[in-house]
Amino acid sequence: MCPYNRKFSSPVTELAFKARASFDSPSLEAWMGMSVEEWRVFAKVSAIKRAKRRGFSRNVAVALGNGRDSASVPALARALSDEAATVTRQRQPSP
Repeated sequence: MCPYNRKFSSPVTELAFKARASFDSPSLEAWMGMSVEEWRVFAKVSAIKRAKRRGFSRNVAVALGNGRDSASVPALARALSDEAATVTRQRQPSP
């Protein structure tokens, strides 16, 4: 939520707007390791599917890398074999 809007918010009471259990305490490492089929189940009832698996995986990889936690290295190393090119592509240096 936008920090500006957060100061005007109140706790959600409508059950339909509560976060699903899979989003309560996400494990980025677990998300990074999701198979295509696990992704389909995970995203089936969520707007996150608009990002597609490749965009979601790219964002998770960025979040793991930005965390600078050495415990994330194995998950990132496994992601190097991901079929999504946006996860594994290295940025080319500028000329």
